[in-house]
Amino acid sequence: MRTASLTLVFTNAAGELFTHPAGYAVLRYRAGKWGVAELARLLTSTGALLLGNRWQRLLADARLLPSLSPEAKAWITENWMGTSRLRPQQLHTVVLQPAEVFARLAASQMQALAPDGTRYHHCADEAAAHACLIGLPR
Repeated sequence: MRTASLTLVFTNAAGELFTHPAGYAVLRYRAGKWGVAELARLLTSTGALLLGNRWQRLLADARLLPSLSPEAKAWITENWMGTSRLRPQQLHTVVLQPAEVFARLAASQMQALAPDGTRYHHCADEAAAHACLIGLPR
């Protein structure tokens, strides 16, 4: 998937958020140090994009995701996966796994806590992720 076909809608230290012309959001985490406030803004923007477009499909490119702080994990658990509903209740997320071992472990642990209606799919590369996403319900 070429980045040129994507439309950038949000960016900060934690990552970038794009729309894909096939009707899904693409979230790319950035490497490096960033705090829970940056993560919260990125995920809140992701949820608003999904809800605003009535999309239920997300490509989460977590290959550069660093290990998350306990505060970031708590924010994700309470807000992104919690009852505040910053995102659609039905959500298919295709994940490109973090390269960093501890980040991958934390992501797997949080995915196991996902609420009903959330489905995770794992792919090895962007082409496989795109193929998976276009085959999922809108």
